[in-house]
Amino acid sequence: MLLFQRVGDTALTWALRAGIGLSVIGMALASFIRGWASTGPRTVEDAYGNPVSLLGQHGVGAPDGYGMPITNWSTTGGDLRPPHFIGLHSIQVFVLAVLILTALAARISRLRGERVRAHLTGVVILGYTALFAITAWQAMRGQSLVHPDAATWTALAVTAVVTGLLAVLAISAARRGQVAPTGDAHPPGVVPMRGLAGSMGRDDTRVR
Repeated sequence: MLLFQRVGDTALTWALRAGIGLSVIGMALASFIRGWASTGPRTVEDAYGNPVSLLGQHGVGAPDGYGMPITNWSTTGGDLRPPHFIGLHSIQVFVLAVLILTALAARISRLRGERVRAHLTGVVILGYTALFAITAWQAMRGQSLVHPDAATWTALAVTAVVTGLLAVLAISAARRGQVAPTGDAHPPGVVPMRGLAGSMGRDDTRVR
């Protein structure tokens, strides 16, 4: 229902729809963990040293890579768990971005328009989706998340620059909208008809 109905303002609607879509893709990435990345059945030892037969792996290049604190993501090879995590939790990130923009709108006048908040939410969605794609691409090349090569750094830099430029353009457009002349403003040299009519009425009175 959230994919077809408008929920709240435009920014929140975009956040929910994009978040659901990217979350589904993140969950689908789990099929790669079980199938595509797998090299076939293998036998490993459990914590007690007993042999266990496994099918599927989360690593590329290093089947059961580990090493990162807390997450235990691989530091020796590609790992599909980081992009799986990023995609799965995208909806929370997008909704949080909307809440932050809404809170900031109370203090920053440029963010009070629904349109500018929707545009900035779109920028967040674009940048986050690019991050998901880059980490998935990095993992499938057998590269650890903490050891990016030049190609990965270039992709991240391009994403950061494009995202930043789009955010600046959205805010600049909001600023131009604020300084645009209102309906009561008149170009220089043009006398309002109401004032002109009043002057004519006063002159008419003097003649009489």
